[in-house]
Amino acid sequence: MENSSKIWLSAGEIDMLGQRDFFLTKKIIIEKIYHQFAILIEETKRQAIFINATFPEGSDSSTGKISKGENYMGFPYQILDFPRFFSGENILAIRTMVWWGNFCSCTLLLSGNSLLQHAFNLRKSFLKLKENDFYVSVSDSPWHHHFNRENFIAINELSEETWIRIIDKNIFIKIARKIPIDRINELVTFSINSFRIFAALLTSH
Repeated sequence: MENSSKIWLSAGEIDMLGQRDFFLTKKIIIEKIYHQFAILIEETKRQAIFINATFPEGSDSSTGKISKGENYMGFPYQILDFPRFFSGENILAIRTMVWWGNFCSCTLLLSGNSLLQHAFNLRKSFLKLKENDFYVSVSDSPWHHHFNRENFIAINELSEETWIRIIDKNIFIKIARKIPIDRINELVTFSINSFRIFAALLTSH
């Protein structure tokens, strides 16, 4: 007896399931993304981008950590956290993300003592971040990565007064910028340029 509760695959879905080239190509793409992450780490160290930056003791500024998944809002992703420090509420993390079907992004997340330490530089960075197409998180959670308006708002839409208010009242600050996924071959250059801006924010004067 036929079970009407079964969910049958369509002809197109069955065809996709049998596309061996698709899965092999996906594997190759992931390997190339990881290779770009490795180049980014080495180039960051070669150029000594963070040489004057102030990181919490115990920060990882040499190897980084890669994570991945298949279903962030329905799409695969790869993430590099480098440099990074996570200790309870004290967080300083730079996150480079490749989100399939969407974009590549670079994000700086600060909370706890790390936010307090660098809040002065953040307040003074309004024009620099505005000129470089950065966004700031307006979410209650630092762990959302999409750029929908309930999560990020463009800094160029804010007044400097509003920017300073966000820094002073929030328990975390997350700033980010992105490029379209079809510019992924620019990932290292885009990330290095973002890192230079982050490094200036993380340098004690």
